[in-house]
Amino acid sequence: MRYVFSTPRQHRNGERYSHGTLPNMSHSKSQSDGAHTGDANKRKHSTTISATERSIIHQDIVWLPSPIKASIGSWQREGANATLTKSSVFRVIRSGDEMEDELWCLELFDIFNTTKGRLPQREREQNIFFLNESQLQTPLKLTKLRLTNTESKIKKSFFHTLEGSISFSYGVFLLRRRHLPDDVGKHVMSFLKVNYLKMDEVSVIGASSTRGHFPIESVLGNEKTWWLSAKGTMHSDQCEEYLEFRLSPDGTIKRLSFVGVSIPPLPNGPVSVRRFRIDYSQDGTHWTKGGENYTMETMDFNGVQTFRLHRPIDASHVRLTCLQNAFAAENVYISGMPPFDCIGLFHVRFK
Repeated sequence: MRYVFSTPRQHRNGERYSHGTLPNMSHSKSQSDGAHTGDANKRKHSTTISATERSIIHQDIVWLPSPIKASIGSWQREGANATLTKSSVFRVIRSGDEMEDELWCLELFDIFNTTKGRLPQREREQNIFFLNESQLQTPLKLTKLRLTNTESKIKKSFFHTLEGSISFSYGVFLLRRRHLPDDVGKHVMSFLKVNYLKMDEVSVIGASSTRGHFPIESVLGNEKTWWLSAKGTMHSDQCEEYLEFRLSPDGTIKRLSFVGVSIPPLPNGPVSVRRFRIDYSQDGTHWTKGGENYTMETMDFNGVQTFRLHRPIDASHVRLTCLQNAFAAENVYISGMPPFDCIGLFHVRFK
């Protein structure tokens, strides 16, 4: 993919970056309290997660706790506006704090890609720009993802216990106070152990409905296939059409932290899922609806869009429940146009 930007910049490590012009994006600055002026005043807004954590820098993987407005930087949609949605995950291409001009550049980051090495530029999503409003807390949070040899890995501790239960070390400590040897305590706590899921163990076991264009298993593949719900399944601009997944072959409970979805963007994808929810079960029979914290919204981009879950889910089965398609979400109705009364997507990923 070709990139067209206005002014090249020189990063501190010698790499070159460019940025385009943002369309009518407000940029107000808080008044200095007199203690800092000039460049020092700019630096006091450094993007930090807390007083004990470092600033966000180039190549960090970040997520958004709330939506922000941004600008597209591809040659196809130069200067077009976009909304980056809650819980979406990006890679930082250039940090406004490091460049001291508060203009940030991000790109969609596919944490599920197992290909070694960086994807060719033409296969990556276009650059996305936004301005950090100085008077507000910067709307970026570090994930637990790090890049090693250009690949992403989740930083894992060797032993996790089920969500809502006590930690492994604290459980062993409590049992020790009951005069049980540590070996016994560790064995007892092993029954609360939960592992991260492995994508190659995930399977699709059902759908609320389907058009049958392709087997529903194709949503876990990489081919040019898709899943669509049956005609007429989206009523009054809302629906609850789902794909159901088993996270392990034997039904063992696994931990899910990220979900990825790919869709055809508008105008080619009016029935693409826009709002969706993650529901979950520990036995495949009794289900918990994810609620608002596990409801996410896709963006009008090509490629796999990654979303960080509010809290990890420990489950044996999950459903990706589609709530609204792109056409209904945009509230655009044209006289004589047939209704887009179904919903669908290209592919789904979990991690």
